[in-house]
Amino acid sequence: MSRSGTSSGLNLWLLLAVAALYGLGLLGIWSASAGQEHFYFYRQLLWGAPALVALLVGYLIPARIFLGLAWITYGLTLLLLLLVLLFGDGTAGASRWFDFGNIRFQPSELGKLALVFILARLLADQQQNVNSLRTLLISFTLTALPLALIMLEPDLGTALTYIFLLLPLLIAGGISGLMLFVIISPLLAVLFSFSKVLLVIYLLALLLFSFKQRLSALLLGGIVLVNGLVGMLVPHLWNLLHDYQKVRLLTFINPKLDPLGAGYQIIQSKTAIGSGGLFGKGFGGGTQVQLDFLPTTHTDFIFSVIGEEFGFVGALVVLALFALVTLLLIHYGFRHRNRFSSLTLIGIAAIMFFHVLVNIGMTIGLFPVTGLPLPFLSYGGSFLLSNFFMVGVALNFIRHRREYT
Repeated sequence: MSRSGTSSGLNLWLLLAVAALYGLGLLGIWSASAGQEHFYFYRQLLWGAPALVALLVGYLIPARIFLGLAWITYGLTLLLLLLVLLFGDGTAGASRWFDFGNIRFQPSELGKLALVFILARLLADQQQNVNSLRTLLISFTLTALPLALIMLEPDLGTALTYIFLLLPLLIAGGISGLMLFVIISPLLAVLFSFSKVLLVIYLLALLLFSFKQRLSALLLGGIVLVNGLVGMLVPHLWNLLHDYQKVRLLTFINPKLDPLGAGYQIIQSKTAIGSGGLFGKGFGGGTQVQLDFLPTTHTDFIFSVIGEEFGFVGALVVLALFALVTLLLIHYGFRHRNRFSSLTLIGIAAIMFFHVLVNIGMTIGLFPVTGLPLPFLSYGGSFLLSNFFMVGVALNFIRHRREYT
């Protein structure tokens, strides 16, 4: 039942935090694109206008419309992901974009929020038991379909976002600790996959644990089968990776294996951030950036620009702003009276958090280079539009957090 007059107005903290991040991103892109006469800066600045329109659209559309169109949006996303494989721009061996002259559109960006909507609709259904095998299988299938198409592009970084996205939504949806363990248990199988003895011991321990939990024979057998298959297949999956993906993983473990090749980006990024000191070298004064020692500074390594030129203080400001955005989304997500809106806010928070975690972790050597951009800061039109639209949806849902429908 809807209550009238319960809207709470625009959340200025979230809006100001996003505006500040976009502004810092423009500063970083200006500095990073100095050698190209600030080409990327002006493009990103121009993208700000349609991004603002996207935010307003997300803010003004009622939540019930997003709920009602969830299946259509999801189906459209699958169609676009399929079409981009067939007709997309195949730059650098990856077919991820539709090229319309000066405008490029990446369907996988739309797909993130589409997946959030469809999973939120599924898990918000009072007739669905999140701990039932049926609901979990539907959730995994809905995630796996776009995931498979994105892997074919290939785009490993975005694919990882889709994988990560499912877990917070299931937790917010009320999954039990036991079922949560069942879901993440294959990750343990990966750890033991390179030793047959350890893998067998793990599977026997898993079988004993599952039996003591009095799981059904079907579920018990499925758990052991899936973990066993994962454990046996992982060593062979290495050969299925592209050469550049293998090199990225190896140089992540030890960047000095190829300091002038695949390990170059990580080494130069850590050098740039470390050389920034407490207050940085000043705007436009970063030597690693201005002398082109660090590539793709306007996209993947924009945080390295901030770290070198604005130092630890600047990096801390960026982290604090991202923390504010994420915590606000989670806070209002768990306080929202409408279950669909609640889960959608949690899903948006998960997308933001994962991008920030992986991108910044990549720049300081904690994660392999995956190509995931930093929200609001990295250059990219589709990415900026997607992020601003998600913020518009979040502001919309937060405004109506006291309403049941």
